Amino acid sequence: LDAFRAVAREEFVPFGLRDAAYADDDLPLAGGRWLIEPLVLARLVQEAGIQRDDRVLVAGCPSGYSAAIVGRLSDHLVTLDPEPPRTAPAPGAAIVTGPIAEGVPAEAPFDVILLVGAVPHVPAAVLDQLAEGGRLVTVLRPERGGPGQALIIERIGGAMSRRVICDAATPLLPGVAPAPAFSF
Repeated sequence: LDAFRAVAREEFVPFGLRDAAYADDDLPLAGGRWLIEPLVLARLVQEAGIQRDDRVLVAGCPSGYSAAIVGRLSDHLVTLDPEPPRTAPAPGAAIVTGPIAEGVPAEAPFDVILLVGAVPHVPAAVLDQLAEGGRLVTVLRPERGGPGQALIIERIGGAMSRRVICDAATPLLPGVAPAPAFSF
């Protein structure tokens, strides 16, 4: 809660939306991107259980807001987005521009991976970057619409376990294609 109180959300939204910065709703950003609603972000961050010495990857943070929150919780932050963030996320953060679906293998493994938005599936390349005992949090949502579910994935003994946190109607992250479907 202290991290959320310390970061002014209105500084990360377009000027015309500043009055709505704390509304519990996804706020549109330029280029079809979104700042996800504060309640969903708070649940994801809480479930991730970020500690000061955790190596954390925050992927899909066009405004820099979620990375600014996480930067108050961890000393080892890497951000990833197809475009550079509009606002510097946190002092000392490594800012990587590139495809979300590829993660940042050069900086892996990560104790925590936060995919800030919904994905139709968690990309295998990103899962591979999760450390033993690590946690990945995101919203899993079919690309054709329908309800999404915030979830936590943990790597325990080399295996992945999943647990649903809550329902969430979070917009899809760009660049994460649907999982391949079976075809003849």
